[in-house]
Amino acid sequence: MAYSLTPPASPGGSWTETTIHSFGSGSDGAYPYAGFTMAAGDVLYGATTGGGTSLNWGTVYSLTPPASAGGSWTKATLYEFLGPVANDGGGPYAPPVAGRGGILYGDTTAGTFHGDSSPKGTAYSLTPPALPGGAWTESVLFTFKKSSGGNSPYAPLIAKSSGVLYGTAAYGYTHGYGTVFALHPPNSAGGAWTESVLHSFSGGDDGANPLGGLALGTDGVYFGTTQSGGTSGAGVIYSLTL
Repeated sequence: MAYSLTPPASPGGSWTETTIHSFGSGSDGAYPYAGFTMAAGDVLYGATTGGGTSLNWGTVYSLTPPASAGGSWTKATLYEFLGPVANDGGGPYAPPVAGRGGILYGDTTAGTFHGDSSPKGTAYSLTPPALPGGAWTESVLFTFKKSSGGNSPYAPLIAKSSGVLYGTAAYGYTHGYGTVFALHPPNSAGGAWTESVLHSFSGGDDGANPLGGLALGTDGVYFGTTQSGGTSGAGVIYSLTL
């Protein structure tokens, strides 16, 4: 379910929990492992790992706050993933992020085939409809593969004003322990997005398997965590200066 917690009116009081939406199945989506992204108008965007079409590859949804206090939130399914067989992504564990023009950007842990027998995730965009009530348009921007740039992105992307997307892949690449990557938009409409690996985790002191995402600090420094690796094998907190 999706919920809110309202602070107490006076110090020491109890917080009040309210259920915003209770997920069912089918097109409503199921298993919302991801958190939210808040955009203009306090609209919340999220993803479910399951549900959607009968293929059960997950959804992207929005929750719009009520017009007046005490009203109901409005849930809308923006997109239902079709999965690798349909050359689409699936199984998103992270919420999308808002970019320029209201376009949403996100990643999935299952990818498209496109000649690769072992798809390992995608980066996608969702473009809002030209008219209210229309359908959002999904595009697969990039397909992750085990041998090229890391795979299985579980964490949210960071969308910079330049159009570049930054993120982490939990597995794969040179050492098999994941990467920090950047996805660069094409120079002209209809061109291909390109990936650059900013760091390849070795599994040693620098950590391994970055399941979490990046946090942007000052002066272009990014911070993150890894699930394992480090001196004790139990993970690290790292910084990355670009």
